[in-house]
Amino acid sequence: MNDDHAVRFSVDYPNRALNRLATAFRVFAVIPIAIVVASIGGYKSGDVGTGSSTTVIAVGGTGLLFLPPLLMIVFRQKYPRWWFDWNLELLRFTNRVAV
Repeated sequence: MNDDHAVRFSVDYPNRALNRLATAFRVFAVIPIAIVVASIGGYKSGDVGTGSSTTVIAVGGTGLLFLPPLLMIVFRQKYPRWWFDWNLELLRFTNRVAV
């Protein structure tokens, strides 16, 4: 193994019997989770095929909580710990869904 890389990733094979039917239904189980992620995280799209630089952004639940932390940073010069924790958990959640 090359020790030049800072990140190492390994996954242990599960010690239980694997069910192929349950694995096939994960596609359907992700639909409500994807709806939650889309409503919280927002959505961004642009025209790929037309060469246009027009971008449409729909802001979700995190966009509604943008102004209060911004004002706290500007006036108190302090990043709120609760907002950092919220962003951290939101990134973890969306990354787990994407994987």
